[in-house]
Amino acid sequence: MIRIAVCDDDEYMLEKLKFMIDREFAGHTSDYIIKCYSSAGLLLDDNSSTAFDIIFLDIDMPETDGFETAEKLRNDFMQCYIIFVTSHSNLVYRSFDFQPFHFIPKNPADDLENMISSVVTRLMEHMKQHRKIILENYDETAAIYYHNIIYIESARHYLKYFIQNRDDPVSVR
Repeated sequence: MIRIAVCDDDEYMLEKLKFMIDREFAGHTSDYIIKCYSSAGLLLDDNSSTAFDIIFLDIDMPETDGFETAEKLRNDFMQCYIIFVTSHSNLVYRSFDFQPFHFIPKNPADDLENMISSVVTRLMEHMKQHRKIILENYDETAAIYYHNIIYIESARHYLKYFIQNRDDPVSVR
């Protein structure tokens, strides 16, 4: 299940973003949930119990802004994809300090839908490549990213996984 959060202090924009994000993810998977937040504090409280995988985050918010929220997430070692959504395009370079997946400008409104579509498509491809699989045999367990598998060789009842930066393959029956 992909857990998605959308955080924006503008209720109209929050509903608009939720609608567009929901439509885009529905085209890729049915295994997701979207939760909306009008403040960063509520988002952080909910995230502490069950972490979100993807967070669409407005930067300009009262009390705790998007950058402070992203800093708290990164300081807590949260491995989530942050996508900043803001009307302040001059903040794009400052956002890099928080390692966002992308930056979506809210203006012009016509292009917002296309930007969300493009970002969600790239994000889904990225997530597929950065998924881990667990390989187990009698004496070893290894968590491997899909993108680190060079090739797989079939040898009788075994599969040999040849992994990047690893001398010996992992054999699995």
